Amino acid sequence: MSKLSVAWLLLLAAAALAAPATTLRRSDGTPAELAFGGGPTILFYEDRGSHAWNQPLKDALFARGRERGMLGRVRVIAVANIAAYDFFPAREIAMRYVGRLERRVGLPILLDVDGTLTRPPWNLPADGAAVVVLDARGARVLERRGRLSAEDVEATLATLERLVQDGPP
Repeated sequence: MSKLSVAWLLLLAAAALAAPATTLRRSDGTPAELAFGGGPTILFYEDRGSHAWNQPLKDALFARGRERGMLGRVRVIAVANIAAYDFFPAREIAMRYVGRLERRVGLPILLDVDGTLTRPPWNLPADGAAVVVLDARGARVLERRGRLSAEDVEATLATLERLVQDGPP
């Protein structure tokens, strides 16, 4: 097989692993494109019952990020899975709740109103929490589900640090 053929196959494989374009909602209801690329990204996907589960990772991420000057080099995307509330009036109540939460934490929180990220190609859990780390091209590098152990927290932070050190592709 020629070098060009191998390079083409590798490019196709990388494209298949990259995060697909996905449209979610902001807490005001407007569409928001879930976009990746340009640097490492960590995506937190949580439903109402699990948004506190991985607070140790969030705290460590921001503490270590400040300490090591990485905060501006890692993109943090928070997504609230509110598919269980996709009916009137629960949807509007959930959207207002998330809007208040995002003002309190100082970080935009996108809404998955209809379970978009629980379907292919994402296949994230319909309930509970997931943490996904993506590289600068938007390819998944690490995924953890549920309440993370101390070892999972450390592995996630180490992966992000490695991606920051590696720099853009």
